[in-house]
Amino acid sequence: KEKNENNRVYPNPFTSHILLTLEIAPATTHATFNLYSTDGRLIRQVPVTERGRVTHTVDLSDLPPGLYLARLQCDPEITHSFKISKKE
Repeated sequence: KEKNENNRVYPNPFTSHILLTLEIAPATTHATFNLYSTDGRLIRQVPVTERGRVTHTVDLSDLPPGLYLARLQCDPEITHSFKISKKE
């Protein structure tokens, strides 16, 4: 799996919002940013319709403090994973 340093989630840890900076290949058919709890439950799914360098703000203020797994999925494969945490 190739790591793309252009894909970032910040701030980390976060308090209410995260900013996604993603690089989505022009040929990508479907791109989705998924957020999972540590027990594997899908908590949030954010479709990414733009291609190229993309920036999204995601409101996560409703989530309790803790550790989360964020994944960027382009077409069928997971292209990047991030561990992020929410502080009080």
